[in-house]
Amino acid sequence: DVEIFDMYENLLTGTIPEELYNLTKVTSFSVDTNRLSGTISTSIGQLSNLEFFRVSTNDFTGTIPSEVGNLSNAMLLWFHRTRFTGTVPESLCVYRPTPLQILQADCNPPENPSVPCLCCSDCCNRDSGVCLAQA
Repeated sequence: DVEIFDMYENLLTGTIPEELYNLTKVTSFSVDTNRLSGTISTSIGQLSNLEFFRVSTNDFTGTIPSEVGNLSNAMLLWFHRTRFTGTVPESLCVYRPTPLQILQADCNPPENPSVPCLCCSDCCNRDSGVCLAQA
């Protein structure tokens, strides 16, 4: 059974196959810094053991599914430098700061965020890539 799925910086294209959301024992899922597109499936909520989820620096679109609120063991979620729209689900806020220590999204600049977030640890600027810690 797969516990760590790490495809960081592999020039991957296409979408995340639905079958990967069946890796229910996975604790770390990393596809950041690729050329992936499409959406994050609502099946993400099935990954109940997930602690680290990194999808930043890709071309994902759509909204961050509310099912991420089921990730009660998550310690790090990276949603920044993508093309997500909508808001970061508020259901994640109950896990901040413990166990969810790092939650990053494109919520900068605060006056016009790409993805508003009420409880992000860091807000990033989609265009510049600069992330700022939130108080």
